Formats: sequence, structure tokens, C-alpha cells
Amino acid sequence: MRAQLLFLLLAAVAPLSASNLVVNGTFDTDCSAWTPTNVDGSFCQNGLGGLGPGNPGGWVSLNNAPGDVSMFQAIAGMTIGAQYTLTWDMQSTFKCCGSLSSPGVSVAIDGNTYLFTIDPAMTWTSFSRTFTFSGGSNALTFSSQINGTDQDAGFDNIAINAAAVGVPEPSTFFLITAGLAAILLRRRA
Repeated sequence: MRAQLLFLLLAAVAPLSASNLVVNGTFDTDCSAWTPTNVDGSFCQNGLGGLGPGNPGGWVSLNNAPGDVSMFQAIAGMTIGAQYTLTWDMQSTFKCCGSLSSPGVSVAIDGNTYLFTIDPAMTWTSFSRTFTFSGGSNALTFSSQINGTDQDAGFDNIAINAAAVGVPEPSTFFLITAGLAAILLRRRA
């Protein structure tokens, strides 16, 4: 009986822990695990150069002329039908270019494409999007300078975690834990 109650307690705790599915989304030491396309020499920033620090440390700049610039990574470990939250920080890399009338930056995964415009004055700003994984594509792609714009973008702190669906509130979790503990103690007596 104790083993069954311990299993129930662990099952209640399990949804509280989530693991980031993105490899090297902070770029703190390098830009490995990402495949860039059409990028220039400013791609991998160590945070110490003239373009400034990431949020904090290293970061990635998607910039080049002409044409679309992108980077992608295949994400392993997603379950079809499960909800995930994609988070990242973004800024204008060179604080100079682009038009606010047409989206010049996109983030795409599993058939979901999120479009953005970047104000040249934009500093590090956090973004998030929640999606349900359909199994269509596990390629996470960040792009800039799309739609003929010159909107360059910097990215940092990229993460995909299981969405907190069905996770009990702390007070509910406490009641579940206290109830299981009471049952265990009663069984001992």
C-alpha cells in the first residue's frame, strides 16, 4: 500500500517539473546545435563585442544582405497532442533597419508560423507562444529579413517546455500531499 501511495504522490509532483527541449537556446558559449542559412559574420555573438550582450551572455544575430536569413533545430521529445510553450527573447540587432508596415521576422514550428515586426529601437523583449504538437514538423525555425524587409533580429533564451496543463495550484497540491501523508501515517498506526 505504501508503494502505491508513494507512486500517487510522485505522479502528483511529476507535472511540476518540465525540461527544456531546445538544445543550446542560450548561446552562452557558442551557437552549436543550430543550423544557420544565409547568415553573415555577425551570427554568433559572444556578448562582448560591439553589438552588446545577450540577455545575458551570448546570443544569435540573424542578418545578411540580401534575402531571408534563418536558423533551425530539430526538436526531439515532443508528444503528439501535447501542449508546449515556446519562449524566447528578441531584439533589433543593428537598431537601424526595417519597416513597421510589414512583418520581417518569423518563428515557426509544427505548421505554426508567428510573424513579427521589429522596431529598430527594440531592446531585449520576451515572447511566448503555446501550441499543440500535431506531429507535422519538429523543426523550430527562426527567420529574419523575410517579405523583402531588412528587419534583422537577435535571439536569446529560446526554450520549449511542456505547457502547464493540469498542474495543480500550490494550495491544491498541498492538500493532495497532506492527504496522502495522513493516509500513510494512519496505516502505520
